[in-house]
Amino acid sequence: MIHQPPCQICETCGRRDGSHDSDCPHKPHDGPRKRVWRKAISIPSMVERILNGTKVTTIRPVPEGRRPAVGDQIQFFRWTGRPYRSKQETIGGPMEITRVGEVTIDLGCIHSNGARFYGDDMLASVAKNDGFDSWAEMQAWFDGAHGLPFTGLLIGWEAPKKD
Repeated sequence: MIHQPPCQICETCGRRDGSHDSDCPHKPHDGPRKRVWRKAISIPSMVERILNGTKVTTIRPVPEGRRPAVGDQIQFFRWTGRPYRSKQETIGGPMEITRVGEVTIDLGCIHSNGARFYGDDMLASVAKNDGFDSWAEMQAWFDGAHGLPFTGLLIGWEAPKKD
């Protein structure tokens, strides 16, 4: 009896391992497929901050179902007109997600992965990484958009390399 390794199935075309030859453009995938998370940007000043690398995190509501994971990619876009009734304009290229964690924004502090961030310098640093000019601006935006306390996911990536 000849022992054969278990077949892998190409997620793209459905072919089994043994039928992957030079005419198939796909290769068997080694594990879960990486996902590209498309996220809308609603604050115009954030676009330039994503492109110049000063915005390296985003805080979003916790999605139902699958969550972003380290190794996935994030791609930002903005609507060219009315949301959901106009075209999407892509902002920069997809960036690899390097960190994901739960975060709670409250009055005067942020809780993230068991740590509590407070004090002007710490909060200003978190706000700057998220593309805001100050902690006060960030806190006011989240309070107006979602209400405080707000619990969501902090998603981070490396700043794009400058040429």
